[in-house]
Amino acid sequence: VLRQELAQLIKDLVKTQNIAALVVTHQPDEALFLADHLCLLGGTPATLVKHWDVSRDFTPQTAFHEIVRSMQQVAA
Repeated sequence: VLRQELAQLIKDLVKTQNIAALVVTHQPDEALFLADHLCLLGGTPATLVKHWDVSRDFTPQTAFHEIVRSMQQVAA
């Protein structure tokens, strides 16, 4: 519950204050809830593996599964 409340607080602050926020998470659902853009990092040192513009690149039916699949490919 605390994680959900914090995510909502961040989302509200970004919108009402017209600011940007960088949020690092390992939770695809949390990333989708918060993001306008998602970046998947991988490797050592970390490098950009994939970038998505959430409003353009996803449909509600495909977003979560695509992110999880991409994360699994990076971990493999």
